[in-house]
Amino acid sequence: MHIFYYCFEKISQKGSANTHVIEVVGNLSRTGHPVTLFLPRFDKQTCNFTKDRIKYVYIPVFKLGLMTWIIYDIYSFFFLVIHAIRRRPNVVYFRETQSWVPLLFAKFIHRKLLIEVNGWITDELRMINYPAWKILLMRVTQCFNLRHADGIVAVSEGLKQIIHRTYRIDSRKIIAIANGTNPEIFRPIETNECRQKLHLVSDMEYIGFIGSCYPYHGLENLIRSASLVLEKSPGVRFIIAGDGAARQIWQDQVAALGLTEKFIFPGMIPTAEAPIWINAFTIGVAPWHKQYMDDIGFSPIKLFDYMACGKPVVVSRIKGVTEIVEKNQCGFAIDVENPEIFAEHLLILLRDRNLRESMGLRGREGIIRDHTWQITTEKILHFIDRIQHV
Repeated sequence: MHIFYYCFEKISQKGSANTHVIEVVGNLSRTGHPVTLFLPRFDKQTCNFTKDRIKYVYIPVFKLGLMTWIIYDIYSFFFLVIHAIRRRPNVVYFRETQSWVPLLFAKFIHRKLLIEVNGWITDELRMINYPAWKILLMRVTQCFNLRHADGIVAVSEGLKQIIHRTYRIDSRKIIAIANGTNPEIFRPIETNECRQKLHLVSDMEYIGFIGSCYPYHGLENLIRSASLVLEKSPGVRFIIAGDGAARQIWQDQVAALGLTEKFIFPGMIPTAEAPIWINAFTIGVAPWHKQYMDDIGFSPIKLFDYMACGKPVVVSRIKGVTEIVEKNQCGFAIDVENPEIFAEHLLILLRDRNLRESMGLRGREGIIRDHTWQITTEKILHFIDRIQHV
């Protein structure tokens, strides 16, 4: 089965979105399915992560203000048609953006279209004060695309239900398929070895977060609990690794509490270094905002990476996360917005090495059993096969 995979990700950059594309496309090709991957080209830099059954097509991006998207869509349709003439795909797989081109192209060549939805983007954009008219345009585009797609892959059950309710789409053409991780890359590495590589103090304990710095990640919850942790365990340090709109806000909050020396903000971490940072942690945290995340549920790559590295976790008690943590007994899913509760559970783990190690082992076992990218890709392929025969 030949698959056209269309996305608007700069895969040479760091980030979970790019990891998702690289892992799914790589696993599709390794299962014997040729993939033509359509990507934006912002500059001369390209990143062909593997050549096995993957053809890379880079579509030029011209930064011309409001005309950028219009010109890119015109070029995209042209590139898709040219490559379809050379070798027609069996299916078109679209990682959602605000474009109608994949849908129009799929209808033009009479092929099934699957759209992958990774989050409720309009709510995320409201949190960073995105212009209302742009959000409205995105909602219109999303509604049109999803209603006319042949199949929809949502990364959580909650997201599936929101799509079903919001756009009145038949739930039978929507499937929830969770994200995954690569346990060969994210694996346990000796903690002190990692700390030495990162110039961290070996005999300190580190409570860490790694990911994008956006408001919905809720790191202010960790910052508010830090003083309570330090009262009982003054040798602890906190790491917030990543970059984004909220990073400076969090740094300012830390400074206002007089905790600058207790926090480390290393900035954006290259993907290749992420396992080293995670393995330097004593505990991995993910204090997402319950108000936003609980509605859509979640399929957190960050949590899976922590678990694959054998680290115990303390996370928000939200849909799609609580079930995983409790099933695998790999940490605590709690009310992180209560500083006392958050600090209490961090301290439980800081005081009990055996508990940390047993939770870490169970977490990695759960990843290998249920949450690898290979498993995610197999589920996508089964759904494609089902849609093809409808």
